[in-house]
Order: sequence, then C-alpha cells, then structure tokens
Amino acid sequence: MREFAEGIDYRIEESGCWIWLGAQSNGYGQVSIDGRLYQAHQVSWENVNGPAPPKREFHHNCETPLCIRPDHVEPLSRSAHQRRHHRRAVPELIEEAIRKDHVAGMGYRRLMRKYNLKRTHIQKICKR
Repeated sequence: MREFAEGIDYRIEESGCWIWLGAQSNGYGQVSIDGRLYQAHQVSWENVNGPAPPKREFHHNCETPLCIRPDHVEPLSRSAHQRRHHRRAVPELIEEAIRKDHVAGMGYRRLMRKYNLKRTHIQKICKR
C-alpha cells in the first residue's frame, strides 16, 4: 500500500470533494512516493481499500479530477471507464461559454480549470 506523507494539503468543497492542492499533471493530482509518481486519487483510494485490482483505471464519480476523496473514485475496467465518460454530457450553455472564452483567447489549461473538464472534452467542444 502506498502512503501519503503527513501534512498533505487538500481543501474540502461544499460538494464533499477533497480537492488536491499539491502537484498536478493533466488536471489530476500527482504525488511522488519513493521517487515514483502516482495519481493522488489512486493512492488515496488504495490507502482505504487496499491495492487496486490489476488493469483498472480510476473513475471520479464526482467528475472532479482533483478530488482525492476515496469514496468519490472507483476502479473500473478500461471499457467501463470509457463508457462512463461518453455518457457525460456538457450542457449547451456551458459549451457556448467555453467556445466564447476560447475565442477570446483563453487557453485549454485555463478552460479546464474554469469548467472542471478534461482537456479532451474542452478540445472537442472548441472544435465544434
């Protein structure tokens, strides 16, 4: 089991999400343990539940990539994980706001943070 160092910083949102305040990569929390990088939400889940089953990807049921709350993530097969992501719909008003911000010069990273979406979602919306 991989353990976080003491004093890990996160904030608790009204939604109940525990938002990771440490290092990030591609919109996800990242933690270094014994010189190796791991996704923070996976480490958090494994600290509570034990090692993840092999060949599993972690899905955020809260749809918040920086959330490290163990009961907000679950290990899924790759195909199940992809099906969950395809079901997620972004309301048209939000898509319009994303396109407007992008045309006004806002980059993908800022859009990802502002709208709490993955880069692939942002890119697809901006290309429509």
